[in-house]
Amino acid sequence: MDGVFEAVVEAAGAETRYTCRGRGAPVVVVANSEPDRRRLREMVESGRRILEPEPPLQDGDGPAHGEQLGRWLLGFVEGLGLQAPHIVLSAEFGTSCDAIVAALAPTDSVVLVEARAGS
Repeated sequence: MDGVFEAVVEAAGAETRYTCRGRGAPVVVVANSEPDRRRLREMVESGRRILEPEPPLQDGDGPAHGEQLGRWLLGFVEGLGLQAPHIVLSAEFGTSCDAIVAALAPTDSVVLVEARAGS
């Protein structure tokens, strides 16, 4: 992959650190642990720009889920000005899929892929 850099963007009113790898169509990989991010990165074909944001905490206690995660993800996508990004979630966020789809629906250009263990 071409280069790796770290940056910060404001998403849903909070600063979000993220890592960017490669070039090409954007794929947002959302996971809480480095092993999960690595596994999901390996699932994404080469020739893509992989963005790995650090998900926010739920009111300061554990990872955000549901509507809070959806609003944050929409803010991240909009903050970077991404057009038609694919979203890849680790299985831990599986219960948030409906809320994420609802939050991102106004963009009308997001494909959501939920990665399950063993996938």
